[in-house]
Amino acid sequence: MRRLIRSAIPSMFHRRLVLQLAVFGVAIGALVGRLGILTLAEGGERLEQAESRLVRTTWTPTVRGRILDRTGRILAMDRPSYTAAVRFDVLSGAWAERGAASAARRVFGERWDAADDGERAVMLKPFLDRYSAHVDRMLDRLSEMTGVERAVLDRRAERTLAVVARTKEAVVIARENRLVRQHLSSGRGLSDADEARLAEAAVTRIAEEERAHAMVPDLADEAAFALRRLETRRVPLFTEAELARAVGEAGASGGAVSDGAAEALYVDLFPGLVIEDSTDRVRPFDEIDVRIDRSTLPGPMRGEGYETVRVTGVGWHTLGTLRGRIYGEDHERRREAVRALPDASSWLTASGVDRGRYLEGDAVGSAGVERANENHLRGLRGLRRVRLDTGTVESHEPEAGHDVHLTIDAMLEARIRAVLEPGVGLTTVQPWHGNDGVPVGETLAGAVVVIGVDTGDVLACVSTPVPSGSERWSGDGDEDYPAFLDPTVNRAISVPYPPGSIVKPLVLSAAVARGYHRLGSGIVCTGHLLENRNDVYRCWIYKQYGATHSPTGEPVRAAESVKFSCNLFYYTLGRRLGVDELRGIYGDLGVGAGFELGVAGGIGRSWPGKVGTVGTERELGMSDAIMMAMGQGPVTWTPMHAANSFAVLARGGAWIEPRIVDDGSVPIAERMMNLDPAAVGESLRGLKMAVDDANGTGSTIGFADGRERIFNVPGVDVWGKTGTAQAPSLRYDPDGDGPEEARVVRSSEHAWFNVLAGPEGEGPRYAVSVLIEYGGGGGRVAGPVANQVLHALSAEGYLP
Repeated sequence: MRRLIRSAIPSMFHRRLVLQLAVFGVAIGALVGRLGILTLAEGGERLEQAESRLVRTTWTPTVRGRILDRTGRILAMDRPSYTAAVRFDVLSGAWAERGAASAARRVFGERWDAADDGERAVMLKPFLDRYSAHVDRMLDRLSEMTGVERAVLDRRAERTLAVVARTKEAVVIARENRLVRQHLSSGRGLSDADEARLAEAAVTRIAEEERAHAMVPDLADEAAFALRRLETRRVPLFTEAELARAVGEAGASGGAVSDGAAEALYVDLFPGLVIEDSTDRVRPFDEIDVRIDRSTLPGPMRGEGYETVRVTGVGWHTLGTLRGRIYGEDHERRREAVRALPDASSWLTASGVDRGRYLEGDAVGSAGVERANENHLRGLRGLRRVRLDTGTVESHEPEAGHDVHLTIDAMLEARIRAVLEPGVGLTTVQPWHGNDGVPVGETLAGAVVVIGVDTGDVLACVSTPVPSGSERWSGDGDEDYPAFLDPTVNRAISVPYPPGSIVKPLVLSAAVARGYHRLGSGIVCTGHLLENRNDVYRCWIYKQYGATHSPTGEPVRAAESVKFSCNLFYYTLGRRLGVDELRGIYGDLGVGAGFELGVAGGIGRSWPGKVGTVGTERELGMSDAIMMAMGQGPVTWTPMHAANSFAVLARGGAWIEPRIVDDGSVPIAERMMNLDPAAVGESLRGLKMAVDDANGTGSTIGFADGRERIFNVPGVDVWGKTGTAQAPSLRYDPDGDGPEEARVVRSSEHAWFNVLAGPEGEGPRYAVSVLIEYGGGGGRVAGPVANQVLHALSAEGYLP
């Protein structure tokens, strides 16, 4: 037995030894594996982290490139400035609540500790009232020292609270969804208790709650220096008497106030105020005075001499906006530019650092030219990198961003903006407008586009209204206008409108070229297209007066169809052409493709135009073709399309892509639209008669005491076409109660007037498109605006 036991001992020892060696081997294997991961998989990253401790990097600021108009005037440029910002916890009331609770605890001492929630609420109230009142007084002082109205500061604070709340909600929802997915991926079910626990775990503070938010951008130097001196000043929140009274109101005896308690309750004079060094984007044409010659206005508005009109936000919709918050998509767009752009290699240092990458506090273009040309405008910081182990120095000087040159003429736009100001009267509903769908005295929104015929350069791209005051910088809404007159919308390029009758000369010229009409023939205007129906497809003259454009049975011919704007003529062309041919004609005019204007994103987003009903893809039929030939039915475009189409007509069909950003290239005709040359000549003749002949639809306006010519610019030839485009009733629901509660606020037609103009005897030089939303008659409403645009072109030297 002993021999058996002794023989078993070596065997047990060997097994134990083998087991220990195996465990040791596993441990060594894990260490070797981890070492492999550190060396191979994470080696580069950890090496970079280690090296970063040996490198000292210093950035030098740069400036954003300027934006200049066609004459070299500065439209936007950087300028060092200051911003008065206030911490979020002060704006949200958290600072007051926290301070009040701390003060009450300090003053009441043991009584506070022993009190229940109800008693504490009573003790807390006088302190919370005093802290809240102190924040209120701080905003009053800030208003006094900066010159910004208190109401404006309150709106900015409310907007900040709303934006942060929305951002936090989105972050919390995303975190909660991620936690739920992680929970479910473990194979466990999701009980109500789990949902509540995960929802609570998802709540977190976000960066926006920890920082100060701009309340007064572009702070004047004097105000900035004065506020900076007061940033650290502290003042007592209570006098001893006030504190004793507050404690008494809370139901405590005077003895509850400790000695020196009042002196201990000191707070900042400007709680949460931070004066930040910043770079301000200056826009010299943001406010400018323009003189209007009232002797050139329509009869009821005519006066003697000049009126000075203050214009704000010139070029706002085109220039776009900047924002101070950097998103992940901004970083990704920058990285993509580094990979894709040919000259992006110059942005990188030898060690591969992008000197133009986004850092906290940077401004980034969020809309318009500022966004579309972000990489061109963005400068490169200066950089100095010193390796502490070797002493090697890598140094780069800062490089300013590149300038962007626009084809826009700032002063021309300023003059046009002045014309569109409601106070002048042309965009305010007048009794002689005959507008039954909008009350007299209300403001009308509108847009004007001016294009050079020879170059395709956009000289003016104007949309009204424009946000007022500091709202222009943020791109937010504006309380000066109701929501249905949203001033952030760029009506010149972003909103779909039916073309109306201004498209008729183009349809005519294309129909002849495609073999659907002979110039020598005509079409008899019977007042209505269908022989047995006189209530549909009617000519406007039949609808209004029961008359026709062929009173003696003489057919209407090409030029006369434009002069009279005969609907019957174009209904007939539409029936001949059909949907496919009309789709091709509109496609040749850029409808569906839009324009590469160098203006992108947000307020600058361009509507490409569409043949078809917006929001649906229904199949179009003959009834649609009939309407499309006269600019109605399922087709939409923009004032930019309209002005460009007339420029194409003036060139005889040569297509030059309109542009707002001048890249230095020479404009060329990229293609020829299929227009018949003889038909173009007849169309232009019809456009001339429309404004020169007394019977033309765009020649005169009628008032109670007679009629007068629309155009009165001396030495200028004008070719023009009115348009009155049917529009759906505009409904507005200010209370958000739903579509059934929305009220109709606009029920008229859109007013168009398109013109070509040039020095007398020299042919068309400029194409102008005017649109007045829900203005009614094109001649009565848009015509006087078009006349003033020609006066503006003359004042700036483009016309005699």
